[in-house]
Amino acid sequence: MPEGTMHTFIDLGAFNGDTIDLAIRHLPRIDMVYGFEPLATHCKTMKERFRDRGFCIINAAADTRDGKSQIFLGSKHGDIASSIHEGNPNCSAESEIIDTIDFPHFLREKFGANSQPGSITLKLNIEGTEYRILEQMIQDGTIRWINRIYCDWHWYFIGMTEEQHHSLVTRLRKLGYDLCGGKPDELYHCTRVGKFRTWFLKRRVHYSRSLKLSIKHRFPALFRSLKRMRHGARSPEAKPRREAE
Repeated sequence: MPEGTMHTFIDLGAFNGDTIDLAIRHLPRIDMVYGFEPLATHCKTMKERFRDRGFCIINAAADTRDGKSQIFLGSKHGDIASSIHEGNPNCSAESEIIDTIDFPHFLREKFGANSQPGSITLKLNIEGTEYRILEQMIQDGTIRWINRIYCDWHWYFIGMTEEQHHSLVTRLRKLGYDLCGGKPDELYHCTRVGKFRTWFLKRRVHYSRSLKLSIKHRFPALFRSLKRMRHGARSPEAKPRREAE
């Protein structure tokens, strides 16, 4: 890559900045960070967390249009993630109205005239919206600015078939994104072998097991019950009781 190229990390679904922090520590170089997060409380946390770094924290959800959307908040015993897709079993009925930003248009506005192809690392963890964003980026050519892709896939929460998921992954591979993992429920698929990829692939406690995914998708109430039991067994309060026994 030519000298003087700006290296940018973009986090779609940035939550509290945990992945941004990992990117800072594990990617070879980052000059600028853009974090998209629709919930204001998480944005406030990130702004405080990175207040001295000059990162751009955007209080909006990445999508393929500018406007407003309803977001369903993550349930207490499900995943922390919230979703704009109704019917996600990990979300409660509680919702908020949030802003959405046309992300492919954002890329054209920010990087179209100034960035070299392949100068951006993109991470997506947006509960199903990753499909229409990546589809649009392939269609309009904005995908060419992306060097690495880290994506948490959620085809099983939005009524998409496994075949449709693989169709998109195959097209990305043909464009040169050597996506790791052969299963649709693998956690993060990315390009370029490196420490960042290795770290995510070692996180086997998340979406990487087919059995866990099947229970979570088909029997959400059972999944939440098992999760409560597991957390209860690991809690500090549980340890004295076991010792007493």
